Amino acid sequence: AAGVGDGRDLACLTASANYLTSDANGAQQDALVAPVSFGAPPLALERVSFDAAGAQVAVSNNAALSRDGRFAVFDTTAGQVILRDREAGTSRIVSLRSDGSPATGASRPAISADGRFVAFMSADAAIVAGDTNALPDVFVIDTQTNAVERVSVNDDDSEAAALVLAAVPPVLSTDGALVAYLGRGVTTS
Repeated sequence: AAGVGDGRDLACLTASANYLTSDANGAQQDALVAPVSFGAPPLALERVSFDAAGAQVAVSNNAALSRDGRFAVFDTTAGQVILRDREAGTSRIVSLRSDGSPATGASRPAISADGRFVAFMSADAAIVAGDTNALPDVFVIDTQTNAVERVSVNDDDSEAAALVLAAVPPVLSTDGALVAYLGRGVTTS
């Protein structure tokens, strides 16, 4: 689970079909948002794991929220990272290749405070040009322009022969300008 910066909402995952009505995927894991309320009546849960067509995603993982809770991001077992705009009620794939098609094997999303930038991991070599290391890399997409940048590179911006440790998701600074991730083999000065 990942809390929102202002602490009003919490992104969580559950495989229980008991929390929401009309659970189309049964006992498969869903991404939910819950308002945080201490000593209050039971939480009102909202499912956020929908695809771009509005259908419930089969299995959701690794949910996170923007600071104000408007945007939720999660990954799927289909290898996609999806951004849900809770205010507009829309979802879209944000793990994109340079040609605009969905990347494969995308996972472990993180989101900036305002929801504009999403970081994710993938070993898909078609996300950016020149990706030949055949290893998982960390990418950041600007959700307003769809510009994608590989950030798991050496200090001189050359391709890193690094192993990004997928067990630990990347972390974005509040404005999305800085990304932290855990890896081995990156050359820094």
